[in-house]
Amino acid sequence: WAAVELGPVVVSTERSPVNGSYDNISNETTTTSTPKRSPAGLEVPWSGGQATFNWHPVLMIVAFVPVLVQSLLSYRIYSRVLCATIGKGGQKAVHACLHALEFLLICIGLAAVFTHHEHEHLAHMASLHSWLGLLTVVCFLSLAGMGAVFYLSPKKVVAER
Repeated sequence: WAAVELGPVVVSTERSPVNGSYDNISNETTTTSTPKRSPAGLEVPWSGGQATFNWHPVLMIVAFVPVLVQSLLSYRIYSRVLCATIGKGGQKAVHACLHALEFLLICIGLAAVFTHHEHEHLAHMASLHSWLGLLTVVCFLSLAGMGAVFYLSPKKVVAER
């Protein structure tokens, strides 16, 4: 017989005497750290393991593609519809709420990758992808900060035009 280790699950290829299939799966681990398990025996999504890391690309894509695009569109393209229904203040509130949602998703996505690296004892910021990602987040935060400054001081904006 042979055993193949797939993360925390060991799959045995020994034939079962009952039905003759390869379904002898045990939850025995060969590592020292066992993932947190729910009462149903499933891995808890924020345990620091691979399930935690899987949230990183999902949250980053959702934050930077649909939420960012909708927040930008809500301020310019949808302005006639939004201003007619909820006014200019409501339009700015929708724009700010979408940016706040994007910021929250980015923070959770970064927390997921750093938690995974801590759990697996991996080096942080060890690739070009991580440095470009950090640069992207810094640019986004600086843009959001400048937008907040100009939003909170509208008289200064009119004087500078």
